[in-house]
Amino acid sequence: MDKHKTGTSMCGTIEYTNSVKRIRCNCESCKHSKISAGALFCTYYDIVNPHKRKCARYYRVGKKRGKKKETKTKKNKKEKALQLKKEKFLLTSKINKYFMEELNMSSNDAIARTNRINTYDDIAKEFGKWIDERIFPENGVSVNGYNAKTIHKIAPSMNGAGVYNILVVMRENPENAMITLRRYSNKII
Repeated sequence: MDKHKTGTSMCGTIEYTNSVKRIRCNCESCKHSKISAGALFCTYYDIVNPHKRKCARYYRVGKKRGKKKETKTKKNKKEKALQLKKEKFLLTSKINKYFMEELNMSSNDAIARTNRINTYDDIAKEFGKWIDERIFPENGVSVNGYNAKTIHKIAPSMNGAGVYNILVVMRENPENAMITLRRYSNKII
């Protein structure tokens, strides 16, 4: 940016200075803009900050009062994040309640099992649906070619918590999961 010696301050008096930078401007109708070197520059400058980078017409001196307005996208992101947290909490409490009330586990064991299943959101969501409906879905979460329905067919004595725990183990360590399935089934896998 070019430097020039004079400009108009915000209060309307002429100030003489050697270090004022000319600022590119888009206010064509403004009486304080001048064309220089084929570009439009604003001659307004702030006495407090003569080295500003925005046109004085749109430049605000001092702190803004009140809260900064949030854009719609920020609000939507915050609302979605809050909704996801709420859903995750409800799902976690449902799974924990299942372990404590229906399987008669201690609270520490129930929390440990819940955290294990919650490591994978897709498996946890499907397990939450199973708790409500007690039906293994046909096209549910598939890990290494196995889903909850096929695991239950292989090992019918295994309850829902066991089936979904096998899915978690299968994702982390497939060999151990296959060994566990062989123990529960009487078929050759």
